[in-house]
Amino acid sequence: MVVGQVQNLLKHYGGAVVVAAVWTLLVAGSMGWNIYSEHVEIRSLATKEARALFNKDKSMRLWGASHGGVYVPVDERTPPNPNLSHLPDRDIETFSGKQLTLMNPAYMMRQMMAEFAQIYGVKGKITSFPDKLFNTLNAPDEWELASLQAFQKGDVEAFEFTDIGGEPYLRLMRPMFINEACLKCHGRQGYEVGELRGGISVSVPMGAYVDGQIVHAFIAVSTHGAIWGLGLGGIVWGARRLRRNTQALLVSKEQAESANRSKSDFLANMSHELRTPLNAIIGFSQMMEDEIFGPVGSDKNKEYLKNIKLSGEHLLSVINDILDISQIEAGEMEYIEDHVDLGEVADACLRLGKPQAVRANLALNARMPEKPPVVIADKVKVTQILLNLLSNAIKFTPKGGKVELKIETNLSGEVMMSVADTGIGIKPEDIDKVQEPFVQVENIMNRSHHGSGLGLSMSRRLSELHDGNLTIESEHGVGTTVTVCFPSTRVVQFG
Repeated sequence: MVVGQVQNLLKHYGGAVVVAAVWTLLVAGSMGWNIYSEHVEIRSLATKEARALFNKDKSMRLWGASHGGVYVPVDERTPPNPNLSHLPDRDIETFSGKQLTLMNPAYMMRQMMAEFAQIYGVKGKITSFPDKLFNTLNAPDEWELASLQAFQKGDVEAFEFTDIGGEPYLRLMRPMFINEACLKCHGRQGYEVGELRGGISVSVPMGAYVDGQIVHAFIAVSTHGAIWGLGLGGIVWGARRLRRNTQALLVSKEQAESANRSKSDFLANMSHELRTPLNAIIGFSQMMEDEIFGPVGSDKNKEYLKNIKLSGEHLLSVINDILDISQIEAGEMEYIEDHVDLGEVADACLRLGKPQAVRANLALNARMPEKPPVVIADKVKVTQILLNLLSNAIKFTPKGGKVELKIETNLSGEVMMSVADTGIGIKPEDIDKVQEPFVQVENIMNRSHHGSGLGLSMSRRLSELHDGNLTIESEHGVGTTVTVCFPSTRVVQFG
């Protein structure tokens, strides 16, 4: 019984199930990458903090070494260092009778690191090879010894993420080399200037970082879950409405009256039902980009959101083109004639096409008469023609190429609006094919450009609505020029 219900569901809503599955994969993939990127970013920030703390400890040690150590009062915490007993001036007495003892850099750093750990939780340590130790408190553990051996082979840094006392830490260690000042204390050990002395390590607590990562993951899961639910709801709603409308069309008497009219009505209803969830997907993708990631968000996540949004916008554009084609074939295309200044149309299209040209690294320019021609036409349709031609030219022109829009009037009084590019061109035998609906240029050219195969077909049919025509001149591998001609009977002002 359950199998039958599943089969029935797939029969009626198979397309919606596929769309829902793709939507789920997109949202899950975006969420996964978002959480992973935050994990990588957290570790990067912790590593930067550890390096900064290392540089602080190193500079303090170098300062102490450059002064030959410092004298401090003798007390229970700072007794004379037995490892410096070979120095004649290890212990001195002031004129007032106060006893002072010399602290070498390692002795200084051990005390400062202990205080720093108590206040901030950051642990520090100076260590060396077991046979070179001055103080057994500085003996290396297993990881530190392995790091010292790696430094002998040329490594300049070692780090690991581990637990210390049940808490997460990042441990970072860098080598420490002998300089001239170090020989005061360590010369009797046989060291020479430039020789590896040991290493300085810092251990940064990761608790605050982990807490922040958990909060981020919760926000990412909650937000993606909300967007997924909204998108899925839109898909289910659209699928049900589309099925009801389809069933209504199948039994409608109007279908029998005109096949073209029925097809046009069906496509109009389909486009309406698909636009609603698509607009929701596009809108919530934009909201997610603006509200979640902001100016400091991951660039990759912004790119993924942008791809989701662009895919939705592309599908919406295809639906609109299909609807326009069906309306033209059914003779139902809305057509509002007016006096149209082709210069204004060209300027508007150039502004819209400029960002695409900039991204493609192309030169985009225009050649028009000082006083552009005016024709009797539908301004929206003329704009659609020109945008299609500019978009195709930019899409199929390699980086560094050129796209040029030109408007002129020939000797017969016809207005010629053309777009020329230095792109990949079209083979002569394929020029007629690319003007047919759903013939994708990339299939003919063996190029991986995306498209619906409707741009040139729509432009040709819209040109014919204006009693004009569209012609293509192209040389494969050199470039293409597409020209739309408006007859003189539609020209009210010559350029």
